[in-house]
Amino acid sequence: MRLTRMVAPENEKVISRIYAALGHPLRREIIKALGEKKQVGFTDLKSTLKVGVGTLYYNLDLLEKLVIQDENKKYTLTPKGQIAYDLLIQSDDKISSRGVEDKRTGWFNATSRILFAHELFNYLYASTKLSFPSALTVILYGAWITYQSELLPLIFVYSDKPTVQPGLLPVFFLSGWLLINIVGNLIPWMLYHRPLRDGADRLLVGSCYMFLPSLIFPTIWTVSRLLHLSLGPIEAQLILVVSAGYSLCLLTEAVSMAKGLRIEKAALVTLIILYLTLALAFILR
Repeated sequence: MRLTRMVAPENEKVISRIYAALGHPLRREIIKALGEKKQVGFTDLKSTLKVGVGTLYYNLDLLEKLVIQDENKKYTLTPKGQIAYDLLIQSDDKISSRGVEDKRTGWFNATSRILFAHELFNYLYASTKLSFPSALTVILYGAWITYQSELLPLIFVYSDKPTVQPGLLPVFFLSGWLLINIVGNLIPWMLYHRPLRDGADRLLVGSCYMFLPSLIFPTIWTVSRLLHLSLGPIEAQLILVVSAGYSLCLLTEAVSMAKGLRIEKAALVTLIILYLTLALAFILR
């Protein structure tokens, strides 16, 4: 009777949120494991589900209303989580048929996955050892094209008024890459209690690929100089803004998937990187 009352019209919002949370098969497995074992540590849960650290953190984060950690740092179900488990046991097929894989559904889900290059990072993070050589190629190209363009790199944007010797420009570029990794690991540790080492190798790779859009600007700048073409200030600003903006999108996804954070939480890391970039631009000017 208790379960029947919970499905009453006045509680439909609660049930809808539960169905949404359980729309992904991995989250259903998490609820099942906790419902059966009552208390499970992170390591045991990871071993049982056979998933990566970042993936598990991300899905546990989405289950924040249904799953909590007790005083022994073990995961257990909340009262709502227990209701979800009961619903799951009684109507697993119904939940699956809802087809709710995430809050970002329909066209918005498809668009955001393309915009944030979700499948690219999913592929890269599947085996960081295999993807590291290509990531290293990207970062080395970035250092080289930065030197050739004679533009001053400010983390992920460029200034045409360098205040340092040309030989130091690649050093500034590589320093920006290292800063992204430091902030990308430090902020999730400070605010969301993500261990520093968890996902650090994935972020190392992902942060290389986030530079790809921003490297378009120094590449076009260098080619224009070689061909003696004139790149007007409006065109230059447009290319710079669009490419830098897309790099921010990729950085958000790279941090989200590497550290197992929701997009909105990973966006905070991106925002801090942006503020640091603006601060550097202000200081150097």
